[in-house]
Amino acid sequence: MAEALKTFVKAFCREFSGVPECQVLASYDNAVKSKYDASRVYRLSPQDELARAQRSFSATSRYASFAHLVRDRTDRGSRVAKLLDENARDVAHDLEATGRIFLDIDLWKELKANFIRTDAFRTAFSAALQADGLAYDLPGFWQAIDDETGRLDMVLADNVETIKDVQRGVIAACVYASLAGARDNRQEMGFALRETPVSVGGIAPVVTDSALREAQLVPVVMAGPDPLDYSTQLDDGARAVTVYRFSETQGARIGREDRAWCADRGRCPVVTRAAYASRHHCEITFDCGRWTIADVGTDGQGSRYGTLVTPADLEALPVLLQGDSCELHHGDLICIFPRRVLSGDYCAANFSWASRMRDENYRFEVLG
Repeated sequence: MAEALKTFVKAFCREFSGVPECQVLASYDNAVKSKYDASRVYRLSPQDELARAQRSFSATSRYASFAHLVRDRTDRGSRVAKLLDENARDVAHDLEATGRIFLDIDLWKELKANFIRTDAFRTAFSAALQADGLAYDLPGFWQAIDDETGRLDMVLADNVETIKDVQRGVIAACVYASLAGARDNRQEMGFALRETPVSVGGIAPVVTDSALREAQLVPVVMAGPDPLDYSTQLDDGARAVTVYRFSETQGARIGREDRAWCADRGRCPVVTRAAYASRHHCEITFDCGRWTIADVGTDGQGSRYGTLVTPADLEALPVLLQGDSCELHHGDLICIFPRRVLSGDYCAANFSWASRMRDENYRFEVLG
């Protein structure tokens, strides 16, 4: 019997009260038309239901695999997709209406997909997967779920697309696991960040043959509040990650629309995707034998939300810049658009980076 699928669907319908189980099942098996069909599905083995679901969409050639079918039907064109999108929009609207722009992990408490993070569901779902013979790698499966839910750490309330994407990802992963097996299936579900862990301190400089001093900015993804807990961004299958390299005479400027400005002035343009970053946010230059970073802002008076510099020297304190500058050292981390995490004075201790946000954080490296 499809115990895992039954456990998941019933938990989903408890959160989205009033939604019949057959509508959830029909999102992935279009042969399901009524509550009687739902009862028959639960009596099938997971393998038989998987084959049935695949056959029910066999007329649609766009599905290259069952994993593709599950993710696509969770993203759009199904009752489940509609419910998740409505919930994400409602939560974002309610949070903005109450002035909660900067959020922490308790955003999940507002979302209906939060049931996946509860101990009760995880215990029941794990037991059902074991009963179905689908518990191939439960630790890996739950780690993938936790990594995906972690993307909502410090997300902005108006970032509805990210909220939607994360909810869809964890729901799709559970549906897929209930029929095809629980494992670290982040690649099949399309929400993996292929990363290589690195440490902040002790990064060896790259040796170059250039007569000029050179440096580069490497995009990184912060995984948590600890400055040791980050990874470099690698090619995630959609696009290659750009490493920004520049000389002492060139320097670099980070911002939203810096390409034309930088072309006129010879700067290396680093275009960030950080929400609310200034058009001309900050600038890195070399002068008097040292590299410095200045928070400039579009009007030259400093960016609106500042720039956070976390030193590679873990004994040194982070620096929050707004209209001023500081020295940069090899391995320092630069955060564009730092998030306020504590109330109080405008100082680095009350700000942090947004976990798992891409193209917002960079590691500064001296070359040779």
